[in-house]
Amino acid sequence: MSAKDMPSSQEGTDQISNQLGFLSKNDWLDQLTDKLNTEAASFYQENLLEAAQGLGYCIDERPIADSDPSKSMPPKPAFVGGAAGWVVMYLMSGQTLENAVISTKRLYQKMNWGDMEIHTDNHSHEGQVGCGFLNVQQSVIDVLKQLNIPGLSKEINKINGVAIFQALKNAGAKVITLTGAHKASQAKVVINQVVGKTLDRQKLYDQNPAFLWDAWATANNKVLTEFNQLAQTNLELDNFTRLQAGLHLATGMFLNAVRLDGAEKNVVMLS
Repeated sequence: MSAKDMPSSQEGTDQISNQLGFLSKNDWLDQLTDKLNTEAASFYQENLLEAAQGLGYCIDERPIADSDPSKSMPPKPAFVGGAAGWVVMYLMSGQTLENAVISTKRLYQKMNWGDMEIHTDNHSHEGQVGCGFLNVQQSVIDVLKQLNIPGLSKEINKINGVAIFQALKNAGAKVITLTGAHKASQAKVVINQVVGKTLDRQKLYDQNPAFLWDAWATANNKVLTEFNQLAQTNLELDNFTRLQAGLHLATGMFLNAVRLDGAEKNVVMLS
């Protein structure tokens, strides 16, 4: 995605904040369920496969480049930005970039998620890292701040995505190279709650592009306990889950993958 395509206006941020305003309500999950695309669920249900141990590199639907050693490996559960998504969550708890990277690395160790993973692509533009989430994460933070999710810091250290990428790389994160152009105009956000399963990335890209969140792997009490300890926060599971949902939905909206205004129902939940 080129720099000219990236959202930057406050108007766009405010619009997405308004559309995601339901996340700040007590019945946010019921309201999200009302917006889901159930007709598309059958394709994704049919293309679930066993997830590998660990946590994967992103929600990106694009396939791994043939030259990347990870090409032959079974896919791990997907989370927005991979390790970068957790760095942003720790930044939102008030940590510095250095401490957020340390906390993320410790979380991966405690959860037995293996190497921290982030991704780039083989056609990144100058000043970008090939990960759409890292290119829009500051705008995503602005949206989530407006939602006033309980437990987040009032003072958030907003860091450039390139700096986050480099800090993770310096800390030993595995960088995976993706190939092909985004099909964001066709994409959906898939929230997968089927334990132990993820989606076939190649079939996604070829047939029904999606930005994937394997929620079963990250929105649970075990991860929450470790996150709270490292972040020195006291998030409840509901707020921990809505924070992750907000990260994924806002990213999808900034990257033109999903609209929640009723015109399109591009969110799918698998359970």
